Amino acid sequence: MRKQLTFAAVLILLVAQAAIVGSAVETEDSHIITGVPYHPMLDGFCAMTTMWMNLEYYGVSSETASLLNLGWSHGFFYWVTPQRTWAYPNTGPVEEIIYAAEVLGFEAKEFKHESLDEAKKTIVKYISKDMPVVVQSIGHTVLAYGYEKGGDVIIYHDPHDPTSAVTKDTSRPGSEYTHAAQRADIKRWEEPPFNWGVFGYHCVVLTPNEKETKIDWKQIWRRSAGKTLGTVKNPYPAKYGVEGIQALIEDMKKKEFKDEEEKVKYLLGFEGTFFLGTGFRREAAAFLAGQASAMESDALLKASNAFRQSSHLFRAGYNLVLLLKKDSSKAEIVKKGFLDLLAKITIFEERGADALLEAANAK
Repeated sequence: MRKQLTFAAVLILLVAQAAIVGSAVETEDSHIITGVPYHPMLDGFCAMTTMWMNLEYYGVSSETASLLNLGWSHGFFYWVTPQRTWAYPNTGPVEEIIYAAEVLGFEAKEFKHESLDEAKKTIVKYISKDMPVVVQSIGHTVLAYGYEKGGDVIIYHDPHDPTSAVTKDTSRPGSEYTHAAQRADIKRWEEPPFNWGVFGYHCVVLTPNEKETKIDWKQIWRRSAGKTLGTVKNPYPAKYGVEGIQALIEDMKKKEFKDEEEKVKYLLGFEGTFFLGTGFRREAAAFLAGQASAMESDALLKASNAFRQSSHLFRAGYNLVLLLKKDSSKAEIVKKGFLDLLAKITIFEERGADALLEAANAK
């Protein structure tokens, strides 16, 4: 009888141990980092808003306007591919996240994966260590802070503008919602609207550094001027800065259309260009005005005024887009308006860059 009881006790112990092991495996199958803050963006500032959330998680005080003015408010990116035309009033999010992180004393590890499975392993690896992962899909940036089902489902903060038409809850008049906690089957990231695979399943992981850092604003101004003039570039075979704007002007002049419908579609494709340009240059102008006042710099004030004018011109272009959406018969008028505005934007961009260089070279 005693042997039977002993055997039963051992059996119960083994079953209990198996349950504990099973529980541990189940726990490793999912992980959520606690305390990752959420901030919604405005005006297409997804990369720097995502970075803001990431920095704040590590206890570093910042906000979007400051991060934007570490370089992301400047530059132009023009690239024509078989799939689409890129005309973006900036040079690219990943490069700017890395640059801004390093300026602020962080280490930034960039990952370009060959496959979705590799990307999943990276996300699971770092989130398991309580380190959020910046995920760059095509045209959008989010902050992953959790996973389920071994990484097949990713939990992330989407900074998408909660007041935009895209995220407005039309079922309840006047109500809006944010993308504070999104869950997505990772396979969806290879399909629209994510299209993650286009630029190599891109991820960035930030690691805090113990060293104190001081921002070299003169170096920032030189880089921003270089982005504006097109001398600071990304690794893509695109045209940059004012050279990119001038290339767009020439291509738009020569562009032929089979019918009016194709012309309207082409012109509406620049909605994001003018909308985002308005916000980027507005933030640059406001920040530079503040710096000009604090440093009593006439050069920075000139730069601020130039980029303010550029912002107004981008906004005028966006207004033309709205006109064309309302009345498609205005396509030729809108095209001529785009050409005129882009030519003027080039002038003020060059003035802004020259003023930044003047400020950077001042004693």
